[in-house]
Amino acid sequence: MDGIQDTDESRQSETHDVRITTHGKMHDWVEFSLKHLKDTDIPLCFHTLPIKNKETPDTKERMPASTATIPRLISVVEIIKREYLKTLSSEEPNLLTGLHQYNEMGLLEATPEQEDRAQMVADVLAGTNFPKQKKIAYMRITLSKRELPQLVSRDTNYQTPLVRKMTKSAKARARKQAAKAIAE
Repeated sequence: MDGIQDTDESRQSETHDVRITTHGKMHDWVEFSLKHLKDTDIPLCFHTLPIKNKETPDTKERMPASTATIPRLISVVEIIKREYLKTLSSEEPNLLTGLHQYNEMGLLEATPEQEDRAQMVADVLAGTNFPKQKKIAYMRITLSKRELPQLVSRDTNYQTPLVRKMTKSAKARARKQAAKAIAE
């Protein structure tokens, strides 16, 4: 898996990247994300991209971690969106919208090591074997408080933010509190 290229270096400078792994705790990612979204205006980019410089090659044939963690990534993002809506203050009714979500799915080509490449070329020239093309699926989700037009133009799917609806009793309480504040 050497030679994995991240095609979008500019994205890293404008977002805070969080890599979802098989061994991380979902609670920690959610807690960190909510704190980050509360304190800063920088968008969060969750991804399942593999580590660029992997030291130990996998000897087993199994599903790559970047593909296996996609369901976990989706679960983490949905929990964050739901919890973020709960943290919004009902005192400011114009700020009751959730997070903008940008989804991007892609494939990475795994480049073989030099020895493997030489063997593959020899097999192809001998006509005995066709080389396998190994592609690794990944997913990247960006959450932001505001719309990011630079992400809309690319091959991403956009999900509009959820809107927190106030109940009738919450609206009545807010009106009473506003009237009380004006009277004082």
